[in-house]
Amino acid sequence: MDTFLSKKIKILSFVTMIMVLYIHSFNFTLYPLNILPNSSYSFQIQNFFSFYICRIAVPFFFILSGYLFLKGINLNAQIYVEKLKNRINSLLIPYIVWVFLWTFFFVIISQLPFLKNYINAPFSIFNFSIYIVFDIFKSPICYQFWFIKDLFFLVLISPFLNFILKKVPILFLLILFVNLVCFKMDLLFFQLQSVFYFSIGLYLALNTKKFTFNTFSINYKWVGILWVLCYFFIPNPIINYTVPFTVFMGIIFIWKLYDVINQENLLFKYFYHSSNYSFFLFAFHEPLQVSLKKIGFAILGKNEFVGLILYLIIPIIVFFISINIGKILQKINPKIYGILTGGR
Repeated sequence: MDTFLSKKIKILSFVTMIMVLYIHSFNFTLYPLNILPNSSYSFQIQNFFSFYICRIAVPFFFILSGYLFLKGINLNAQIYVEKLKNRINSLLIPYIVWVFLWTFFFVIISQLPFLKNYINAPFSIFNFSIYIVFDIFKSPICYQFWFIKDLFFLVLISPFLNFILKKVPILFLLILFVNLVCFKMDLLFFQLQSVFYFSIGLYLALNTKKFTFNTFSINYKWVGILWVLCYFFIPNPIINYTVPFTVFMGIIFIWKLYDVINQENLLFKYFYHSSNYSFFLFAFHEPLQVSLKKIGFAILGKNEFVGLILYLIIPIIVFFISINIGKILQKINPKIYGILTGGR
């Protein structure tokens, strides 16, 4: 992979990670006002950014993960075992460690009288059992780790996906697409949308001679305009059926937009430096963010304006807290930081 593409992937992964902060910043349901969503300016703004613009983040991660998994290799038993060992270190171990740390941290601080009303502890220290252990790893309090769980599952079944994408790629992707649009069925513990987007990345990697990242000459401005207009002009009953199309438009837009950004810009340089802490930001931002939302409403009151201000500001606060704690931890104890981030 050339330096430009590597840098591009790193920056865009970080930008979409910030999008995840705003997906999780949605707070309209946290304040029980008698306001219908359609008549609430706070809901409209939050919904537009969290569930339309930022919705591209998770599909982008899965597509990119699939592409990088198979890029430049012919998957066989030996390579599969090597990749599986690597993913145990980079995905499974961080998953176990972070779920354990966040769970017991929240169980402990939930015992503090002045904080317990803002903390949703997964269990009480007085009723711990082996069944609770299973539950906390199946549905962790740091709920963003569903992505890591799904990604590790996809690595496990990658030989099957690799085989079927070589034999009947269009049929397989079409079946997953129809399910995503019409039926929305999932497996017992995993989401089929994850399989769909990851498989697209695998398919691109398997067909790099047909598709390169710069295959299509597209004017990013028109793609961006069309992407935004779709939100305002596609009727609500239909818009859910167009999700994959709008997601792809958004991904194409940010991919092409990157090419015209001035890389000497100070903000770009800051983002590039901070992108080294993308995984730590991913792991650390929840359940910290949801707790800050509850504390914010408790202090400032519950109304539309407060909800909108918290929606905009809390991700910024969480961003700086997470990045700086990551930097401090990396400096103090690189070994522990390496375990927490899977060697990233």
